[in-house]
Amino acid sequence: MRKSAHAPQPSQDAADLLAHGQLLPVCDVAEIVLGRRITGRTVLRWALNGRKGQRLPTRRGVRRQRCTTEACLRAWLLATDDAPAPQVALPDHAADVLRRLGLAS
Repeated sequence: MRKSAHAPQPSQDAADLLAHGQLLPVCDVAEIVLGRRITGRTVLRWALNGRKGQRLPTRRGVRRQRCTTEACLRAWLLATDDAPAPQVALPDHAADVLRRLGLAS
């Protein structure tokens, strides 16, 4: 997977959060913070592509596992919840299809 020139970059604050605190596998940190486990595929998507323009800062740990700190995940979750969703241009016929399906007025 190639990095895009438009890929969001982690901030210096995120690097500071990673430097302080115990690095744990993201799946384990998510279980602590969210109360449920997330898949490795989700972790990779959050770290490489991001969500709402923000990438989850991670470091590679043992066995190439993505690791982060609890503080870093909490800060990232807050940042992505407050960020507006990106606008996506729909094809012209999309409104008609959504109306027929009862998903738009």
